[in-house]
Amino acid sequence: MKQAWEDLGSEYEASSSVLIGDVDCTVHSGVCSKHGVQGYPTIKYYKDGDKEGQSYSGGRSMDALKSFTADTLEVKCQVSDPKGCSDKEKKFIETMKVCCRCAGAVFLHVHRDARHARDARHAFRACARF
Repeated sequence: MKQAWEDLGSEYEASSSVLIGDVDCTVHSGVCSKHGVQGYPTIKYYKDGDKEGQSYSGGRSMDALKSFTADTLEVKCQVSDPKGCSDKEKKFIETMKVCCRCAGAVFLHVHRDARHARDARHAFRACARF
């Protein structure tokens, strides 16, 4: 399990929403006692400001840990609320908003030409979520 945990930490090293860490209970027994750790290895996760944490009881393979982390803990980038987005994702969202405004202008401009109007309408509809 140690290798899977280290791999998971590497996978989420640059994440803005997930921190993978560990505590050596032989050194930091107070921390472990405070959080109810009674056996080893123990995995706990904390989300949305939870100070108590929840015990993780899923699989211990890299695939199981990664799946749980992605599905339960990772904050995905959302166009409507980009605070969970990376700088690269935020830049892409802004670029798409500009492109969509252009697509809207193109749609309004070329709507008289039936050959191009259909393509412009598709581009405009794809941008509706932005």
